[in-house]
Amino acid sequence: MANIPTANTRPFAQASFASIAALCFAAGAAGGFSFAPSPLGFLALVCFVPLLLGIEELIYRNVPFRKHLLLNYIFFFAFHGAGNWWVMSWQKETDPFLMIAGAALWLGHPFFLMPAFLLYRSIRSRYSEARALMVLPFLCTAIEWLHSLTDASYPWLAVGYTQVYHTILIQSADVWGVWGVGWLIYCMNAVLAWWVMQRQIMQREAIAFGAALVILLGYGAWRMSSVDAAMSDATKIRASVVQPNINPWQKWDGDIHSMIEQHIRLQDSVNALTQSDISIWSETAIPDDLQLPQNAHHAARLHAWVDSSNTALLTGTADYVFYPAATAPPTARRSPLNPDLKWTIFNAAALYSQGDTGTSIHHKSRLTPFGEGVPFSDDLTFLRSWLNWGVGISGWNKGGGATVLPLRRGNDTAARIGPVICIESVYPSFVADYARRGADILSVITNDAWYDGTAGPEQHYCIARLRAVESRRAIIRCGNSGISGLIDACGRSVQQEQPRTPLAATYSAPLLHIITPYMTLGDWLPMLSCVVMFGVVLRIRFIKK
Repeated sequence: MANIPTANTRPFAQASFASIAALCFAAGAAGGFSFAPSPLGFLALVCFVPLLLGIEELIYRNVPFRKHLLLNYIFFFAFHGAGNWWVMSWQKETDPFLMIAGAALWLGHPFFLMPAFLLYRSIRSRYSEARALMVLPFLCTAIEWLHSLTDASYPWLAVGYTQVYHTILIQSADVWGVWGVGWLIYCMNAVLAWWVMQRQIMQREAIAFGAALVILLGYGAWRMSSVDAAMSDATKIRASVVQPNINPWQKWDGDIHSMIEQHIRLQDSVNALTQSDISIWSETAIPDDLQLPQNAHHAARLHAWVDSSNTALLTGTADYVFYPAATAPPTARRSPLNPDLKWTIFNAAALYSQGDTGTSIHHKSRLTPFGEGVPFSDDLTFLRSWLNWGVGISGWNKGGGATVLPLRRGNDTAARIGPVICIESVYPSFVADYARRGADILSVITNDAWYDGTAGPEQHYCIARLRAVESRRAIIRCGNSGISGLIDACGRSVQQEQPRTPLAATYSAPLLHIITPYMTLGDWLPMLSCVVMFGVVLRIRFIKK
């Protein structure tokens, strides 16, 4: 039986619903502002407390469920808006579809963020505050993880990302991923809510919290020291990034030859100072498939440059795959020139090595929902025709998973690269798959120019910092307009280039083979959280309120 809230547990006893909703809106906005590039990550440690206190008050007043739903929506509408307002692009050339999609995301995404707190309300109505708050971090972690699993997922606002600037605190991500960092944040909010309800700091909980903090900081310091030693002893490669700063709306109608030559000129400028082992170009730096016959001269130019410069090339590109019509997959489209053929197109990363006449290819396997393809359209192919907006990036097919690309020097493999394309970097287990499959360095290539001048590019860059910790691999990041740079295996930004500026830069990057607990155990914490959540749901299903 639940404990009925008393005056001690009701800080909002005298507040109207409108006042509670206004405070929750402000708290949700504070939570959104705790994400990069804001330095206010500490706000995430307290932002959920007003929502929990508001839920407590509404339970006491025995209000209808719709008011609980409204309160949660208000909080998470502000949370998403403050953290992800930039998704609508806000550029003068923005395609109307992008604005509409961003607005739809803002309106709809709160429904994917709030189920944990609605379930908490149901648990709280049957159990004491302490029991319900003990379960809360598991509910939130389970919902965050489940939200990341489908084609329609958008796990950008996992709360663990709010602590990315606190390097020592995020080192535990190599044990439990970003989900564990978020779990700790929810624990802190639960403890603070409990103290506010009781109007006192409970000694036992304070000691446990202090001990946990000491252990967390101690682990972070020890782990950083050991990884620093490994990076110091590791073999290094010289890797360059080329950031051309090409207008993303105009590039699809631009001249491929001039784009290739611009990249080559920038790379040659740094090769004149320091020889690079590999040059990394951004997502769709070449916005067509160079393996097509009409592009053979462009492919020949790149192969000749790679051989003459002694610099391998990893570039974003498009990749067409053709099939006989009779054996083509359901997602393939019929060729207008040859009725016996069908084709699919992939957003790809291609690696050109010295002496090779072909390329190694990775097909992007996690697509931006609605931006690059309609979710589930690989299974429900009639959905594919629903999206075809006019800047060349819609209608991609989904690849088959993480593909490690070998960087060859003669008969030797100098490095094994994990090419991560754009939003793939938001999926922890997907990126860790590269390390599991033998990659000793990661590269994130992206085109964040759609969001120049907003918080989006910095948030995306910081997300990669967690991926570096989880898999203990250095990450070389290249964006069309930025943010390009080098992130080390401790998640530190070693060098971060000026965005929205044409440039090339060269880094010395370590090749690492560390096996982390997260690589071995995967998403064990969110899976455990799901077990807890479903166990609680089954239990309350059979307990009278």
